[in-house]
Amino acid sequence: MDKKIIQKAGKYFTVEEKHKIIQELISAQCTKVEIWEKYTGEVEERRTAS
Repeated sequence: MDKKIIQKAGKYFTVEEKHKIIQELISAQCTKVEIWEKYTGEVEERRTAS
């Protein structure tokens, strides 16, 4: 699988981008962590308090 890191300022994604990411997660044989790293450039998720 070709790794391409897509970094966005503030890490906000459009609805279309979110849909694409979810479809890739469902169809590809990779983990959520791999998808997270690919699209954010970060190794692990850092959640903020809601």
